[in-house]
Order: sequence, then C-alpha cells, then structure tokens
Amino acid sequence: GYISYNRGTKSGGFALGTAPSINQGFEPEQLDAYEVGLKTELADGNLIFNTAAFYYDFENIQFQRVIAGVVETVNGPSAELYGLEVELTGRVTPELTVRANGGYLHTRIGNFPGAPNTMRLPSGFNTTGDPTFNARGNRLPNAPRFSGNIGFDYRRPVGGGAITLSSNLLYSGDFFNELDNRLFVDDHVVLSASLGWESDNGLRVSIWGNNL
Repeated sequence: GYISYNRGTKSGGFALGTAPSINQGFEPEQLDAYEVGLKTELADGNLIFNTAAFYYDFENIQFQRVIAGVVETVNGPSAELYGLEVELTGRVTPELTVRANGGYLHTRIGNFPGAPNTMRLPSGFNTTGDPTFNARGNRLPNAPRFSGNIGFDYRRPVGGGAITLSSNLLYSGDFFNELDNRLFVDDHVVLSASLGWESDNGLRVSIWGNNL
C-alpha cells in the first residue's frame, strides 16, 4: 500500500499574435496530486491486482483558444479531478496471460468567465463564441467518465523462437472536445490485435492492426 503527494508545474509564457492586442502573457500552471493505492501479487505471482484512488487540484490551468487565426494560451483559475483505477493481470497458463483494467474519472472546471468557446453560425461555420461565457461546472476536454480495456497475450514456443498472439479491446465513454461542452465524441470501443513470430536472438516479425 502507498500514499503519495506530488506537485508539478508547467511554465508560463507569452502568446505572440499578429496584433499587439493578442500578445498576452499567461501564468504557470500548478498541479497538486494526491494518491492512495494498493499493489498486490497473489497465487505465487500468477495474479496481480492493483488499485488506486486519486485527487488532482489545478491552479491557473492552461487552455488554448484561436483568435484571428492565432493559437493563444489562456489560464483558467482552477479545475479538479478525482477518480478510481483498477487493474487485474492473471497468468492462466504458462503460455496465456489475460489482463483487464477500468477507471472512473470525475472532472470539474472552476469559475472561468470568458472561457474559450465556439458558437455555430447558420452557415455551419464556427465563430469565436460568447465573450460572457463562463465554463464553471463543465467537464474538462478529452476526459471520459468511464474507460477500460480487456486483452490477452499468448506465447507458444516453437523451435528456436515462439509464436505470439495478442489482442486488446478498449472502451472509452463519451467525452467533450472543448471547454464549452458542446461538441463531443460518443462512447466507443476499439479492437486491436497482432500475430507474429520472435526468435530467441531477438528478431521479431509480426502483422498487426488497430481499430479492427
């Protein structure tokens, strides 16, 4: 079992645009991360079970927006994240190993008046949005509430090497693309797999596919 605390920072800087009105500075981002977890090995090391709960506290979190064709970095006052992760790996036979993990993630943006946002025009194009928009209470971009995957690795010794087969099925819940929580990616699954041969001296040949 373990308990950890870490502080990380991302430096500030200046967004240099095509006009003096766009040349704005932005503050360093700071993250305080708290985590408690458990790492275990059971059944003579054939079963591994790990779990962790975490809480992240952001200050001056950095986001990007586009003004007059220039990408500008701006600070949001705060954001918080907390969640839970579980991981399970088991060796079923000497040749076959299966694995699975899943996670829950809660995200919330603090008071953020003037946050980057877009509005759909009748023509179908987007405009820079409402300057009075406040993103308070919205979810962070690219942060699905639920995610997980399940897969296996199979390795069969043959002659001077081994045949390998592996596959993984990834699940991602829906998530938003931007701070205004308007455009989103629906929940989906992605299947990947590979088949190959590897020699005892390290040579490996394989065929693989993603998003099958």
